Amino acid sequence: MKLKTYILLLAIFVLSPLALYFGYKLYRDYEIEMAYQESVAPFREAYERSAAYLKEADRIERKYKAMLKADHYGGKTPEETLDLFVDALKKRDYKLAAKYYLPWKQKEAEQYIKKWIKEYNYGLQEFIRSYEDGVIKIDDDKFTGVDIEVYSSTDEQYPYIIEMTKNEINNIWKIEKF
Repeated sequence: MKLKTYILLLAIFVLSPLALYFGYKLYRDYEIEMAYQESVAPFREAYERSAAYLKEADRIERKYKAMLKADHYGGKTPEETLDLFVDALKKRDYKLAAKYYLPWKQKEAEQYIKKWIKEYNYGLQEFIRSYEDGVIKIDDDKFTGVDIEVYSSTDEQYPYIIEMTKNEINNIWKIEKF
């Protein structure tokens, strides 16, 4: 019996401290892990938000590039696009004329041109006359695109200004602003 008592006492005095040590170590590791998780939680949330923003930006960029790739209206030079635009205006085809604008501006341009053709016929005729008989000046800026100024043969103070930019995917020029 004494041997069993010694073994029991030995187990209590040796195994109990070991159990306490490893239990405390597990508890400390758990506490450290929880503190770490709390400290990185805001960064993880920010990372997840930024990853979502990047995913959305990528989706928008793919949609933007697809829109540019599908757009084939315009000329290889700003002057050619302007010629096509004026020809559409002469035919009073506001839908075709609007297609020479940047894709995301075409609906607004279509409404504007339609209104211009209907309500300001004199202004339309004046622009076409200025284009055919007046002075055209081209300001090429490698950073912002091209500005074309169309001056009336009678009045060189107030030009019609057409801002153009190049669709780099299809290498065609588009009207950005008129």
